[in-house]
Amino acid sequence: MALPFIAGLVVGSVAVLAFTKRDSIKEILNKDEIKNTIDKGKNLSKKAYGVISNGIDEIKNKVESVVDNKTTKKSTEDEQ
Repeated sequence: MALPFIAGLVVGSVAVLAFTKRDSIKEILNKDEIKNTIDKGKNLSKKAYGVISNGIDEIKNKVESVVDNKTTKKSTEDEQ
């Protein structure tokens, strides 16, 4: 019952802490090695998105061809 209240309290506390420490957080995030790590993460996520998107397209095409084959097969059976 009190879980949403506790979660809200934690999120609010983290937000206030991050706001008060924003200068030190900016310094840390502006370091070259952190930027490189963030860029690597972005590139990895873009590659993963591309692979997943292609996989979904392939599955979609396979499902459509199976449905088309069943529809064609059923319509030829109905004609006979």
